[in-house]
Amino acid sequence: MRLPRALLAVALATLIPFLFCAGAVLASEEARAAGWMTALLSYGALVLALFGGVHWGFLLLGGEPRADDRLRLALGVVPALVGWAALLVTLVLPNEIGLGVLIAGYAAFALSETRLYHAQLLSRGYMWLRWGHTLVVVTILAALLVLRLLGAHIVV
Repeated sequence: MRLPRALLAVALATLIPFLFCAGAVLASEEARAAGWMTALLSYGALVLALFGGVHWGFLLLGGEPRADDRLRLALGVVPALVGWAALLVTLVLPNEIGLGVLIAGYAAFALSETRLYHAQLLSRGYMWLRWGHTLVVVTILAALLVLRLLGAHIVV
């Protein structure tokens, strides 16, 4: 299935806040960087929840869930909970732990969707888009995590 160009454009646009916030975290003094980190984690949690919501839509289109829809039902809820956990953990632990939770959530979600793809419940085009998006997001978040752990800052 070939994806519409408009869908690809929207998917690319969702990456802009990840790049912008990650850059702002690195370019800001520590007090302001914490706010940008919260913005990044919040946006990352929101997008992860949105991807989970796609599975609610798939289930609604298919009618009453079947017994073998357990993974799809879980994928409708768990991403939002993981995003929420990434935000909550920053209340008691460093923001970098929240980044780690978000990275793990994106990776685990894509791997779980791959199981649905192999069961022929997701299209090749959808998986191409999801893996591409996930790889870019995880790369941005992981690079930021490593740079933060190394104490890197961009001089503006």
